[in-house]
Amino acid sequence: MATNLTTAALYLPAMHDVGDAGASAPSVALAALVVIVITLIPAVLPPLAVTLLGDRARVALDALSAFCARHSRAINASVCFGFAIFLAAVSLPVVF
Repeated sequence: MATNLTTAALYLPAMHDVGDAGASAPSVALAALVVIVITLIPAVLPPLAVTLLGDRARVALDALSAFCARHSRAINASVCFGFAIFLAAVSLPVVF
């Protein structure tokens, strides 16, 4: 959970579901690895890019930072609504 509270709120239940899925050990390990990698990407990728690419990465990261700052509300809304749609799609067949 190296990023923020929102990430923890989304991925901790995912890890719980992975553990309760009753899948084989290799499947659980693969799913856990995917969740961990997705969680760590925002914390690991920028320093890794700067380490490997130097100033070229810094220019790209500055542009990405400016984009995220300009569009932060839209990005947050998209993630929240996307997750809500996913939860509805998974839950509604169970309810009805």
